[in-house]
Amino acid sequence: MLNRRQLLIGAAGALVGGMSLPRRAGAQQTGRVALSDRLSVLTSGRTNVVVLSTADGLVLVDSGAPELTNPFISDLEPLSGGRVTTVFNTHWHLDNTGANETLGQAGATIVAHENTRLWMAVPTWIPAEDRYTGSLVRAAHIRPRPSTSTAR
Repeated sequence: MLNRRQLLIGAAGALVGGMSLPRRAGAQQTGRVALSDRLSVLTSGRTNVVVLSTADGLVLVDSGAPELTNPFISDLEPLSGGRVTTVFNTHWHLDNTGANETLGQAGATIVAHENTRLWMAVPTWIPAEDRYTGSLVRAAHIRPRPSTSTAR
């Protein structure tokens, strides 16, 4: 059993140790790190977005947090003029699909697994936040690329 002195020393150690841990200051920030001349990582809220610059425009893996869509889009501007052609969603969480609506309305093709589309189409329970999140608007859902084939 702990005596009072051991308890106070342990609490003081935890307090000092907790103050030395880095803060999650990046939780509401955006920024870009260039990995090569064509590949970058953009921080958007609580997630990272991989950006590949191609001759046709930008290809993204995920689209960042919804509350940071405007700063995220601004961070894309220096890369190929910010024109996004394709977004690959790794999963349905809002931190990873937040800019889908804006990018989809601008003409980007949104690609993901069928299960991701299904999760995005229905309200979902978030246990950590003890609430439901609504389904995403239709413009944010995954859309197939239009067929260019003339064969019937």
